[in-house]
Amino acid sequence: MAPEDMTRSWDNGPLIIEGVLTTLNEDGTVNIAPMGPRVAFDSRMMLLRPFQTSRSFGNIMRSGEAVFHITDDVLLMARAAIGKLTPRPEVEAVPSSGCYRLVDTCRWFLLKVDSTDLSADRAELTMRVATEGRIREFAGFNRAKHAVIEAAILATRVGILSREDIERQLVPLHSWVKKTGGPREHDALEILVNYLHECWNGAGGAKEQQDECSAS
Repeated sequence: MAPEDMTRSWDNGPLIIEGVLTTLNEDGTVNIAPMGPRVAFDSRMMLLRPFQTSRSFGNIMRSGEAVFHITDDVLLMARAAIGKLTPRPEVEAVPSSGCYRLVDTCRWFLLKVDSTDLSADRAELTMRVATEGRIREFAGFNRAKHAVIEAAILATRVGILSREDIERQLVPLHSWVKKTGGPREHDALEILVNYLHECWNGAGGAKEQQDECSAS
């Protein structure tokens, strides 16, 4: 399918999958960031929309490739969203590429750049799936996991949304995690809330060159 046909399909109802993207930094280290591409599994294409100031964008433009992961580890996604990845998750090299993938993930996709649109602050990178792998089963749908993802997206909106708006949207998320979450979901929400308060109290700041969790 031609890129222009894909764009029409996405515009009519994009399926956005929240996950984790790995790219290779110029110094050889692995950058790990949340990413919510628009996906079209039938044509093996994904549309990434990172800000052009983000590290993921720079790495993709330099190397032409990235690895997108589907994972149920929302603690990892929360830590990646706010740049607190210590200890760092284990990675391993993807054969026949310069990329690395997460060892603990459900599915991974090696992506290659097909076309680019750099006319806006958020680039549009149409990428094709070069190869993929399945590591373990997805844990299943859970309201607490979804709540953490929403909270992680809110954490990337510091400086964009008001504190009052973010706090209002957090209220139901606390309830969902309390009712349906396990230890990792509770830990994930706690570090996100602590991060938000650090930002609001002037003890921290929004992660530099942040990648948006969601492409919407």
